[in-house]
Amino acid sequence: LHVPEGPALDDNALSVVQAGASLTDAIASASRTAVGELDPHTGRMLRAVLIQPEDGEPGRLLLIAHHLVVDAVSWRILLPDLAQLCADPDAPLPPVETSFRTWSRALTGNATDRRSELPYWSEVLGEPGPAPYGREPDPATDTPDTVHRLITTVPVDLAEPALNEVTAAFHCTEQDVLLTAFVLAHSRWRSQSSTLVLLEGHGRDGVLPEVAAPARTVGWFTSQYPFRARLTEADADTTIADPNRAGRLLKQIKEQLRAVPDHGIGYGQLRHLDTASEAVLAARPEPRTGFNYLGRYDIGETDAAPEPWTPSPESAAVWRPAPALGVHTAVDLDITALRRPSGTELSVSWHHAGRLVSDEEIAVLDRWWRTALETLVAAARTQAAGHTPSDLGL
Repeated sequence: LHVPEGPALDDNALSVVQAGASLTDAIASASRTAVGELDPHTGRMLRAVLIQPEDGEPGRLLLIAHHLVVDAVSWRILLPDLAQLCADPDAPLPPVETSFRTWSRALTGNATDRRSELPYWSEVLGEPGPAPYGREPDPATDTPDTVHRLITTVPVDLAEPALNEVTAAFHCTEQDVLLTAFVLAHSRWRSQSSTLVLLEGHGRDGVLPEVAAPARTVGWFTSQYPFRARLTEADADTTIADPNRAGRLLKQIKEQLRAVPDHGIGYGQLRHLDTASEAVLAARPEPRTGFNYLGRYDIGETDAAPEPWTPSPESAAVWRPAPALGVHTAVDLDITALRRPSGTELSVSWHHAGRLVSDEEIAVLDRWWRTALETLVAAARTQAAGHTPSDLGL
């Protein structure tokens, strides 16, 4: 992709539309139009639409940005900045310590220094073997239009104990809990003791020499790295029904995640930025199962007026195009915790290659994942809970 240094943008990034009878319909229509106007080749990366309801209620500002220039963390930077500028245009914003260019160049320049991690990543990927879903994805037939989605919600009465009670009992993170439930459910579903998962992180917490973390930088910093979980104490059928065993599995996965070098940023450097390491890792199996926990987001109640400069309850109406990239995983799980005044629930999105995994199979996997969450909540109330060596600096 080559963009001229001074692309000629002869139009305004902001437009105004009337909502009409249905606000959600207006959002869906405006977002489809705005997405179609994005054009990276000419530098057109952002569209803003002010949607004005006819009844005098507060309007909605629709912001559409190309993924090349924003990630989920970027919105947590942009919204407070926009709120501050609207309140006081002359007030200085907090400084941005590291530019996207600086971080990108540091990643490339530091890649060969990561070669000491090559044995670790090779062991995680393991040796070539049978394809986990019967065959490898075929770019000729497993195209984006064959990807199916299952959208579900974990209600407050299960989501809050899983996110709060279990994390407190095991001194772990929300991702530890949700990933353990996924590994346990996937193992039960596939009758396998080992699961190779492609984990996704925000990519901003890696350690690079003499470069500050891009905590306030807007851009796409996402990192991906493989993670292998094994059920070593008992099979999945036994573990998913036994809170004590499930709790010990959570501790095991927690410790494995703590042992990942620099939150996995080195894998991408070796796999894509170091030619010698790339050849070694390319010969290993690729993860065909993906997991991504996007964290917590504060949103308003659907029947209440939203707070200014917070995600609108109608955000689900925003039109999202199918991915332009080929299918490289058979099953993907994306989770977002939606925190409302009435409680926190989990928004769950399963994506699966329809020619590799059926809709019925994904529905079964979703049920097993909920069962695993329930078992982990029960584990928090047993003797399996407690600290692990990494909590004590061991």
